[in-house]
Amino acid sequence: MLLQQLLQLLLLVVLYYYHYHQYHNNYYQSHYHYRYNYYYYYYYYYYYYYYYYYYYYYYYYYYYYYYYYYHYYYYYYYYYYYYYYYHYNQYHNNYYQSHYHYRYNYYYYYYYYYYYYYYYYYYYYYYYYYYYHYYYYYYYYYYCYYYYYCYYYYYYCCYFC
Repeated sequence: MLLQQLLQLLLLVVLYYYHYHQYHNNYYQSHYHYRYNYYYYYYYYYYYYYYYYYYYYYYYYYYYYYYYYYHYYYYYYYYYYYYYYYHYNQYHNNYYQSHYHYRYNYYYYYYYYYYYYYYYYYYYYYYYYYYYHYYYYYYYYYYCYYYYYCYYYYYYCCYFC
């Protein structure tokens, strides 16, 4: 998906420079056309600057998404480990043999419970924080995309006039 969009970006850049150089031969015809072309170029530059940041946040969002799932499975690993430990001790009748052993098992369970409770909400927060940023930049990108096409067709209108 990222490769396809980067290829589309490359195609747009090639098309832009082709039409820019084609139009550049006639830029002396009108001071207005030259000035418009100048601002059009700078707008195009800033458009791809935001396009880059959109992909940066897109990558960042997936990084935290993966990181959240990593801790999620890590938590389940410890959850099943605890149950194995609990049933193993119960099966071997070692649970009540020692008050220390029972207490250790009790605090061990609560330590992991609260520790991963904290991690769960911590990455839940990061997940939604970057999810929000991803959609913010996603819609901003589409706004710039359609704004660019508005200028693109306006440029062609001026060119053919």
